[in-house]
Amino acid sequence: MNEKLEELEGKFRYADQLITDNEVDEAKALLFSIIEEEPGFGKAYNHIAWIYETKEKRFREAENLYKQAMDFSPDYPAPYINYLYLLNTELRGPEAEAHILKAKDIVGINKVSLWTEWAYMLEYSGRFEEAIEKYKEIIPMQNNLEKLDQLKSDIERVRKKSEMLNL
Repeated sequence: MNEKLEELEGKFRYADQLITDNEVDEAKALLFSIIEEEPGFGKAYNHIAWIYETKEKRFREAENLYKQAMDFSPDYPAPYINYLYLLNTELRGPEAEAHILKAKDIVGINKVSLWTEWAYMLEYSGRFEEAIEKYKEIIPMQNNLEKLDQLKSDIERVRKKSEMLNL
């Protein structure tokens, strides 16, 4: 790794820590300075998008920044999941599904998170049987007992919705 990139990565890690410490304005300023120095540093776009989405409720700007993050850093998994969260929050099923089909091939992406969001998208789209099957696919991947209980609840909820719609 060259010196400039190493320096940018160090600044990025510091910005990430600032976000963790809830020093959001300072983190955002640092992330913008990284982009000013290196406009193709995709990770910075992702983090600014996350701030815009979760802290400032600037959803359209966040969406554009997530897309830039994926364009500039196509191997960085975080914006794929974050963008999917945004799409699912807005119940944008067809767009979410198209995005999932791209994201599932990204090396290093959190498969449990991706499959969970996939199942949720199928659920809110009314594709209940597919949602149940997708939730079941997560079971062997999950190693947390509380999250396994959540999967059981998710499956029961989807079954209940299906039953209610067939009344």
